Amino acid sequence: MVALERLFELQPRAKKVFGYDQGEDIGKSHATVHATAFAGLFDSVFQMLGPDLEFIEDILRQVGRRHKSMGVSPSFFPYMGQALVHAVEKYLGKSLTAEQRIAWEEVYDSISNEIVKNILQ
Repeated sequence: MVALERLFELQPRAKKVFGYDQGEDIGKSHATVHATAFAGLFDSVFQMLGPDLEFIEDILRQVGRRHKSMGVSPSFFPYMGQALVHAVEKYLGKSLTAEQRIAWEEVYDSISNEIVKNILQ
């Protein structure tokens, strides 16, 4: 949830996507589901790196279509990337190297670019 809290600080309009305009409890419930799905997506992508790139692309296409159907703006994705790196930095602290930070940014950019491409179709 650290990443989503940071996202809402960086881009308060993103709260609407999570249902916070319908009440705090609904927003928190949607945010919890999204945080779990977000972590699962990264876990799946990391496990399939290498020979399963086509399968990863299929998953990201589905995620893009789902985000499009929910009205998620592509403009939110850079903020989510910043929020993700913030969360990683918070959990790893000084043990996070510059190379690792760049790697997280690159992985997020690759994933989000594929998702955004499918939102825009």
